[in-house]
Amino acid sequence: MTNVSRASRSFLFPLAAVCAVSTLAHAQVLSVVQPLPGDATAQCVGVSANGSSLACNSYSFTTSMGFRQTSSGQRDAMGLLNGNGFATAYAVSGNGQIVVGNVFDSVGDHAVEWTPNSGLQELAPLPTSTIGAIAYSVSHDGSVVSGSSDDAGSVHAVRWTAAGGLQDLGLLPGGTYSQGYAISANGNVVAGFGDSSIGEIGFRWTAQHGLQPLQLLNPLDFSAGYAVSANGAFIAGYSGLTAVRWNAGGHPTSLGVLEGGTISSAFAISGSGQMVGGFGDDAAGGLAATIWTARLGLRDLNELLPALGVDTSDWQLEVTTGISTDGQTWCGQGVYQGEFRGWVLRLPATTLPAHAWLNGSAQRAGLMN
Repeated sequence: MTNVSRASRSFLFPLAAVCAVSTLAHAQVLSVVQPLPGDATAQCVGVSANGSSLACNSYSFTTSMGFRQTSSGQRDAMGLLNGNGFATAYAVSGNGQIVVGNVFDSVGDHAVEWTPNSGLQELAPLPTSTIGAIAYSVSHDGSVVSGSSDDAGSVHAVRWTAAGGLQDLGLLPGGTYSQGYAISANGNVVAGFGDSSIGEIGFRWTAQHGLQPLQLLNPLDFSAGYAVSANGAFIAGYSGLTAVRWNAGGHPTSLGVLEGGTISSAFAISGSGQMVGGFGDDAAGGLAATIWTARLGLRDLNELLPALGVDTSDWQLEVTTGISTDGQTWCGQGVYQGEFRGWVLRLPATTLPAHAWLNGSAQRAGLMN
């Protein structure tokens, strides 16, 4: 049911990846966890506020299963609603207790949330739905979920709340579809994309203003909002071929491209909005996981991390898919020893904010702008 018109969206949730998690507080290492028993591959797609929980997916050749993994190594599978089909996780709540996603079976798409106490629960689609719904993001305490549901065949961005149930967020002017990909920690800001009279563009939603289009870097750009900072002040995504961070007024800042590259996109943002993760292509045309801060600029993690003392042996890091609210934990995916894998990096504990540690270390390594 997802309307996809940009090839780079496939990097958000590819089928061939294995999520990785480091359990060492001070050593900067990348390590790998295995998929669920009997499956071939897995991936990480999100991280909780303090990095203690991950949203992951495990894949066989014919099906998938979403699961939560904790920093202690515990893995909890989402399960299935009717005993058939496959489940996909898209996000974990800031408190690490709730995973949201969808189950696809013979009936269609089911937006779902999983909790340790209640297991898998379906989130109702719009009353006129014929296809179903998907949950893409969840607030810190899990009380608000954003996603999409079809409305008699037309897909609409929606918001579920524990108190008020399902809310249709509507369409942009001249549009026929919209999707709510990301939500703020308090659930009051939703970001995503939809078509409009000027093409497919990103939006910012609040109860006060409804769907508001995000400004484009250049006229006729396509754009999308993929991540929201904790307080909703910043949105990360892309405009045209370039990663972007928008402020609360919808004004874009280009995050640039890697040296020799032509394309970038952002998929993750820290709680303060000061750190953004995503991907770009390099001079050779390969994919490279990226991190951005205002002082550091856009950097290829394959070059930056070794300079900061992180062992990336046998890795080609291709995309950053998640940043914890505190900025101390990053996750993503790439190629490890010739195989698609996922990665998680836990930055050293410090009295300084994570982005300050990064900037200081980068400056000492001679990598600052």
